[in-house]
Amino acid sequence: MATAQFHFLPQTFAAQATLIGVCVFLLRWLGPANYGFFAMGVTSAIVLLLALTGSEHRFLIHARYIDTLIGGIVALSAYALWPTREPVEHALAEMLAAYREYFGAVARCYSQHQTDADLADRKRLGTRMARSNLEASVDRLAAEPGTEARHIEPVRSMLVSSHRLAHAIMALEAIETDCTATPATPELQRFVADVQTTLANLERMLRGQKIALPQMPDLRNDFRVLLAAGDLRFYPHALASIEADTIVNTVNTLRDQILSWQAQQIPG
Repeated sequence: MATAQFHFLPQTFAAQATLIGVCVFLLRWLGPANYGFFAMGVTSAIVLLLALTGSEHRFLIHARYIDTLIGGIVALSAYALWPTREPVEHALAEMLAAYREYFGAVARCYSQHQTDADLADRKRLGTRMARSNLEASVDRLAAEPGTEARHIEPVRSMLVSSHRLAHAIMALEAIETDCTATPATPELQRFVADVQTTLANLERMLRGQKIALPQMPDLRNDFRVLLAAGDLRFYPHALASIEADTIVNTVNTLRDQILSWQAQQIPG
């Protein structure tokens, strides 16, 4: 590309300055989408910039070509000998841990007489940071060589499910600010504990620990028992029951998605 520019275009300062602008525009425009375009644009821009200092452009093009070729061979050889993979499982586990802590903070607001709004705020911000980290991790995984859509889509589906979980917890937090916290009944305590246990088990599974399915609590049954208790003091708004039901559905969905995803990772 740089050779063609020097061969066919006049070697004037105005022409070279214009070409530098075009190359920088191309590498900033197409570079994030494809590293090949980035390498073409940055190589041509560097050759043109150095040519402005009076250096021989043929020597610059040759040296840049050889250096880029050697660097590419070294990078691809290192990846072939020691392939690495973005640890997206760790980022997903960290996000579930953040949601578990946020849910626990909101649940304590329902079961105690004094509301710790600062704690809930910190945990909510923690979930946003964890989610952003996971999204960045998914983007890096998608950019790795050999990554197929079947490796990415399950994680993106889990991101969608986790978004519903976050919305449900935030709705419970918003409802609580308009009601008086009351002492927790055994049914409510069990429901909260089992949701946190399920999320903790999913975190451990993502970090490589083996968790037997019988160890997973039956959240749907916990929710039925909670409703059957019939203590309306815990439901000053009907929305609280709806959001608790959403939490059960979402956590169960996440469990199924993670189990299916991990089964696909096992060779054979």
